[in-house]
Order: sequence, then C-alpha cells, then structure tokens
Amino acid sequence: MRIGKMEENGEGMTIGIGKMRTLFAFSTISVCLMIAAWYMDADRKITVRESGSTAWVIPYAHAEDLIHEPAVHLIVKATVTSHTLPRIYEADARIGIVRRVMFTDIHVDQVLKSDAKIAAPTTITIVEPTYIEDNGFKPGKTEYPSGSYRKAEAGLKYIFFLAWSDKLQSYEVYARHQGKFNLGGTDLRERELEAMLENYRSLKAEVLQSFR
Repeated sequence: MRIGKMEENGEGMTIGIGKMRTLFAFSTISVCLMIAAWYMDADRKITVRESGSTAWVIPYAHAEDLIHEPAVHLIVKATVTSHTLPRIYEADARIGIVRRVMFTDIHVDQVLKSDAKIAAPTTITIVEPTYIEDNGFKPGKTEYPSGSYRKAEAGLKYIFFLAWSDKLQSYEVYARHQGKFNLGGTDLRERELEAMLENYRSLKAEVLQSFR
C-alpha cells in the first residue's frame, strides 16, 4: 500500500511540475508579446524638435495668393507612399549651410495646377522640409522640421503646393507647412497644427474650399 501511494504521489508531482512548466512557458510568451506590442506602439511615436525659427516663413493669408504664387509650379492631390528617405545636402557651399530633408514618393491622383511636366496619374518624388531620425534602441523617432512643417503620413491624401528645385532635380513642398493640406482630416498631427496656428487653419479651409 505504501509503495502504491508513493507511486501515486510521484505521478502527481510529475503532473504538477508539468503544469507549472506549461504555465510558466505561457506566461513568458504572454509577457514577451506584451513587451513587443508596447515597443511597436512606442516606436511609432514621433517627438518633434523645432530646429529653426518660423519668423522668416512668408505667411499667406488667402488661398488665392498661394495658388497664383509664381514660385508654385505644381499643385496636386496625391496619396503619400511609405517610401521615404532622409537626406542631408549642402544648400550653400560658400557659407557651409546644410539642409536635412526627406525625399518622399507620392502618387499623384489629380493635377490642379500644372507646369506641363507632370500628368496624373503618376508617382513622383517630392522634398519635404523636415528630417526624421530613428532613436535606435530607444523606441520612437525624432523629427526636426523646418518651420512648423510636419511629415506627411503614408497612406493619407493631401493637396501639395510644389516648387521645382534645379539643385535637387525634384519638387519641393512650398512655403513649409503652408504647402501641405490633409484631405479628410485624418492626419492627427496636422490637426494639432491647425489648433495651434489660426492663420494655417483659415488658410487650409480656403484651400480645401477652392479645390473641393
């Protein structure tokens, strides 16, 4: 009888240890998944560090002034792709000025003002006046915008006011934040900008009304 009880106890202990190991394995996997989910969410966050004064940015009070600005060569409705690359280049070699920008591919859905170089639909590369840097092992990214510009978000639609750059052989977003307007109000960071800048908010309303 004692031997039978010892065998039963041994089997029970074996089953108990097996359950504990299984529970520990599931707990470890759950914790790892939670950490991975947290990291992925945190890695999507962008911290903005203003890198220059906005005082020199020419303000446009009305959409018509911006639309008919001679320096604006192209106005398009476009969808932003996920293909974007940071680039540092020498803007003025004489005094050693460098610029940090993002080269971003956009799919042109409709041409609103043309310089005869572009016909929709097509994909072009534009220069955004901002620079995004990955934080490395630390989750998240840091954005260094020119003026109050905010990087256009992949998958969303915008109206872009663009000026041709011979130096870069690409179209640049004109007038910093005044050259990009989200359609549909789905760009949350642009909505934050609207809340902060009354002039931008009213200008955007006029632009959307002009091209509705």
